[in-house]
Amino acid sequence: MILLSVLTATNSMARCIPDTIPQRLHVKSEARLFERLRRELPDDYVLLHSLNIMGKRPGSDVESDFVLLHPKCRLVLEVKGGGIECTEGVWYTNNKTGRHEITPPFHQARFNSFDIYNYLKDQFGPGSLGYKSLFGYAIILPDVDLEVPSIEGDPRRIIGKTELEATSMLDIVERQIEVSAQMYKDK
Repeated sequence: MILLSVLTATNSMARCIPDTIPQRLHVKSEARLFERLRRELPDDYVLLHSLNIMGKRPGSDVESDFVLLHPKCRLVLEVKGGGIECTEGVWYTNNKTGRHEITPPFHQARFNSFDIYNYLKDQFGPGSLGYKSLFGYAIILPDVDLEVPSIEGDPRRIIGKTELEATSMLDIVERQIEVSAQMYKDK
């Protein structure tokens, strides 16, 4: 019911669930992106922050940083703030406590996208609009520019610091929708 009322409301900005990021979930890189997405996307977008997903794989309950809902596509956005690097296929974050290995963000975003897809199929059936809609994902690195020579993900799905600073969120999201459409059209 809540999602239905949000989808039918009208305003000029993206609709957000929750409306603000609770303090217990506050991560600076996500908070900055949350505000930009809210301000720069029109009201036909719904932005879900910190969506917990119960996956079908054992131990696969995970959290999606952002899920964008739009009639054209569903996009999972995985945000990795701070110093991020990928060395020989292993992903690391560098912060004040040192260098730490992290789950590869391409895997996290892709698995989350498929878990949402499967949830919609199970809840609403394979003929439902949510199930048949285009699904995509992207990695957002707001503090670095990173080109990853890897087969684990399409480099067009990485949005780095320079692109974030020079491009509107609407242009970035529309490009990601096009990338997703192209990827699935080619299959």
